[in-house]
Amino acid sequence: MLTTNLPGPSGIHNIAKRPLAGRRILLGAACSILALATCTSALALHAAVASDSSAATGTPKILSVKPEIMAGDRISGENPIYPAEARKKKIQGKVVLDALISREGEIQNLHVVQSPDKLLSDSSLKAVRTWRYRPYLLNGNPVEVKTTINVTYSLGS
Repeated sequence: MLTTNLPGPSGIHNIAKRPLAGRRILLGAACSILALATCTSALALHAAVASDSSAATGTPKILSVKPEIMAGDRISGENPIYPAEARKKKIQGKVVLDALISREGEIQNLHVVQSPDKLLSDSSLKAVRTWRYRPYLLNGNPVEVKTTINVTYSLGS
């Protein structure tokens, strides 16, 4: 039988008389240790994420967004004009452009990735440079977006 010197009416308490008291103390201590370990690991994870995030460095991250999503966020700008000379030569196809869209929704960097002809590339670049987009938000803050813009020229049937 385990005895300990604890203050009380009889001076010495027998823990064996109260078997649940020892378990409760042990369980409480285990829960406290588990809670402390969980909080510590969560804090460490938060610190690691914050140090990796662009918010910590002050430079916003550039997100890559699918063309289908960005097409729905276009709010203004000229439509490309099918060049008469390209129609006459029966040139058709898709012009693929890479674009960087600013936090304000303006085209900042635009270049041709693929094109069937320079006439179509020039027409696409001229029009797309006038396009404006609704700012893309990440956690409620506008961010720069890298996307692909496809401009299709078709003579029809």
